Amino acid sequence: MRLSPRLLKLAAKVPDYAVVADIGTDHALLPIYLVSTGKCPRAVAVELKEGPYQAARTAIESFNMAGSVDLRRGDGLKPLVPGEVDAVVIAGMGAEQMIRILEESPQVRASVPWFVLQPMEDAPKLRGYLVTHGFRLADEELVRDGDEIYEIICAAPGQEHIEDELLLEVGPRNVERRDPLLPELIERRIQRYRRILIQVEQGRTQRAVEAMREIQERIRRLDALARAVTRHD
Repeated sequence: MRLSPRLLKLAAKVPDYAVVADIGTDHALLPIYLVSTGKCPRAVAVELKEGPYQAARTAIESFNMAGSVDLRRGDGLKPLVPGEVDAVVIAGMGAEQMIRILEESPQVRASVPWFVLQPMEDAPKLRGYLVTHGFRLADEELVRDGDEIYEIICAAPGQEHIEDELLLEVGPRNVERRDPLLPELIERRIQRYRRILIQVEQGRTQRAVEAMREIQERIRRLDALARAVTRHD
C-alpha cells in the first residue's frame, strides 16, 4: 500500500503498538496501513458520511482487515468507549470541527493519552484551544504534500502556557526544532496577511487603522522569526 506524504507522516506520529482510532477515516487507508505494517495491533476507523463509510468497508474487506480494523459509523469520538484506544488521529478537517469533536466527547477525550491532529485550516486556533483545555503540544512537524504544507500537531494531557501568540501561529515545537519547512510556512502566512492588509487599507474608520497597525506588526514579527530560524549559529 502506498500512502501520500501527509498520511505517511501521520502514521509516523502514532506511537508504536498503540491501539489507534482514526476519526473521519474516509477510505480507511491510514488504519489499514498501521495494522498491516505491524505498527499497531488494532485500529478503530470512524466515519460519519455514507459514501466514505462504504468505501472504508470495501477497503477493509479487500485487505482482509475486518478482524483488526473495526469500522464504526458515527460522529467524532462518540463511537468510542473511554479508555479503549491509546491514540486518536483526527486529520483532514478544519480546526473548528476538530474542536467541536473534542468538546462533544469529554470523557473519551480525557481518556486518550495521545492525539495526532492535522487541521486543514486555522491551526493557530487549534493550538490555542489545546493549551487552554488541558493539553500540551508534545510534538509538531510540517510536511509537504504536492503544493501544500500541512501542520501536524501531537497533543498529550498536560499543562503548557504560551504567552506569545506568534508561537501559536507557527507552532512552538516547529520553532524549537527549526523545522526545515518553517520559513516557507511563515512566508505563506506573511503573504496572506499582506492580502488582508490591502483590503483593510481601504477602510477609513479608526478600527481599520488599528487593524492595519496590528497586521503590519504581525508581518514584521513573522519576518523577524523567519530570519531567526534560518540563521546558522
